Amino acid sequence: MTSTATTSVLRMADPGELIASVPTLIGFRPRESLVLIALGGASGRRIGLTLRVDLPPPEHVRAAAVYAVRCLVSDDVVGAVVVVFGAGD
Repeated sequence: MTSTATTSVLRMADPGELIASVPTLIGFRPRESLVLIALGGASGRRIGLTLRVDLPPPEHVRAAAVYAVRCLVSDDVVGAVVVVFGAGD
C-alpha cells in the first residue's frame, strides 16, 4: 500500500483569520492555552510548526517560554504568531 502526503492551502487575508484557524490547525478549540505558530518559507508567510501548551502558573512562565522558543527555532522560522486563549475564548 502506498500513501501520498497531501498539502492543504489556507489563504488568509488578515491576522484575525489566522487566529480563527487555530482550532483547525491543532484539531480542537484551545482553552487556557498558549499557541505559537511558526512562519517561514520564502515569503515568511508559510505556516510551519504549530505549538500549543497549557497556560503555565506565573512561576513557570519563563520555562514555558524557553521551551516554546526552542521548539520554534528547530523549525527554521522567520517569524511567529503568539495567541493566548483564556477560559471563555
